[in-house]
Amino acid sequence: MATDPVQQLKDIRTGYLNALAADALNPIPSHNIDGIQIDATAWRRELLDRIAQLNVLICAFEPQELHSVII
Repeated sequence: MATDPVQQLKDIRTGYLNALAADALNPIPSHNIDGIQIDATAWRRELLDRIAQLNVLICAFEPQELHSVII
């Protein structure tokens, strides 16, 4: 496990992306676990929202390098 906070955020994001990739290969339909309804579409949407939030945090804390092109 990484000790750098930015790397930890990237690792979490990678885990979410891997979960979405696995679901894309073998989609799991909405289902019920011990009486709790799991909406697969809402689960995917929530993961995408979390990835977007992680991207914002990573960009805020990671040094950025800007390139410009003069035309």
